[in-house]
Amino acid sequence: TARFFAFIDGLLDQMQPYPAPNSVIVMDNARIHKAPEIVELIESRGMRVEFLPTYSPDFNPIEQAFSVIKAYVKR
Repeated sequence: TARFFAFIDGLLDQMQPYPAPNSVIVMDNARIHKAPEIVELIESRGMRVEFLPTYSPDFNPIEQAFSVIKAYVKR
């Protein structure tokens, strides 16, 4: 959790000039993503956290990118 906390903290530092009020961070339901200290960190920066529904990769934009990469690698 400490490593993920540091990652999110650094990510938010990089984003800091850009998020407007009511910005949203979208994450899946991995246990580490739902840790109270992670949610608190994000909310303390003025952003909202939304979690994707369980077993819904179709709502996760990165899955579309993975699909393209997998198709390319299979060739």
